[in-house]
Amino acid sequence: MNLKKILVLFVILAGLIIAINQADKVNRKKEEQKKVISMKSDDIIGLELIQNNYKVILKKVNNSWLLKAPIQTNADDFAVNRVLDDFAELESEKIVEEDCSNLEKYGLKNPEISVKLTDNKGKKIVLLFGEKAPTGDYYYARLKDSNTVFLLSEIKKKAAEKTDFDLRDRHLIKFDTDKLNSYIINKVKDNTILEIKKEGDNWFFLKPKNALAKSSEIDSMVSAIHSLEAKTIYKDSPTIDDLKKYNLDKPVFIVTLYIGKANGEVKLLISEKDDKWYAYSKGSNFIAEISSTFKDDIDKKFDELREKKVAVFPGYDVDRITIVRKGKKYLMEKDENGVWRLKTPEEFILDDDKVSEFISYFEELEAKDIIDNPTDLEEYGLKKPQTTVIFHLQEENRNIELYIGKIINNEVFVKNKNFTNIFKTGKDFISKLKFDKIRNWERKEKKISKEG
Repeated sequence: MNLKKILVLFVILAGLIIAINQADKVNRKKEEQKKVISMKSDDIIGLELIQNNYKVILKKVNNSWLLKAPIQTNADDFAVNRVLDDFAELESEKIVEEDCSNLEKYGLKNPEISVKLTDNKGKKIVLLFGEKAPTGDYYYARLKDSNTVFLLSEIKKKAAEKTDFDLRDRHLIKFDTDKLNSYIINKVKDNTILEIKKEGDNWFFLKPKNALAKSSEIDSMVSAIHSLEAKTIYKDSPTIDDLKKYNLDKPVFIVTLYIGKANGEVKLLISEKDDKWYAYSKGSNFIAEISSTFKDDIDKKFDELREKKVAVFPGYDVDRITIVRKGKKYLMEKDENGVWRLKTPEEFILDDDKVSEFISYFEELEAKDIIDNPTDLEEYGLKKPQTTVIFHLQEENRNIELYIGKIINNEVFVKNKNFTNIFKTGKDFISKLKFDKIRNWERKEKKISKEG
């Protein structure tokens, strides 16, 4: 290649580089023009939404938002932060006019809607909304200290029109579910009481009977109480007469929570009037209409909520099984490679599928009926049971110990060492406990045949 061609290519390359740089500068300038507000949401400590003479004023204190006007109460941090996300880093859809001399034609001379942001260094930015643009779902807008008119989406305008109801904390009770120790649900009319207490990872009934509760059902109920919000708020700081107006002086349900190390008491009153449901708690201190579905969430019967499984445990965590049947002991252990082995009364490798099936059966075994506070274990063959099954849980380092008693009218009586009650189960599972032919559990090696 001669020198002339090299120079031509060099000129072309230089031209391309210049063109790319120019294009990049233009694009950067456009992006800078689109950026209207650039603030960090975490730095914003003041938010005002103004709609004519109606003002919603919020202030951040100790990382939580408080509503200061038109009423003074706690704000919903999540709802407020969503509004901040709309405005803290704001870009326009389009610049309409850079130095507008006639703001009135865009409805921006004396606008009705504005948003004011204040950061922790005292910086204040006011965004003004004007009229709707003739095409598309856009509105004219500008900053208070600028005559540049731009377009913002209707979504931004709706964010600016949030009310105090939209941004206030509408939860009836605020508490950390992990710190809930116990709770009582009193159905006042018939004085039905459910008292439920947490011990470790499990929920137990104290009333109407001592029993293990279904964790999934209780967690669902606690979640419903925790997330209960007002559909409508009728009265802040109500008087006794206000409570009477909504039948809250004669509630249908009283929910009492005991929370934290101090076991602090929180009450929630639930009433009904004219097919609507109302709630009040001193903590939130307002009367609210709530969803009628909340009644269904807490109006549960004891039998619906009690655990009917003979034992609640994670089958995957079992690493040792001890079975004592008719005076003979069988010990199975899982080795470091996850292989099940029989250790007593003889030693051989077990069929993993058979062991897993055995564990799963007991993991899912439910009672057909439950005998509470039995007076005589011997009556059920449980004073000296013929069969005992013990599952050892590796991670939790605890045992599940089950006693199997008599068969009466095709029902087998089973007792969990941890509970006072006796479970009635079907007799079909007795076949799972026949170890007279324990060699049937031995793993069979597959034979590989050779052809040829």
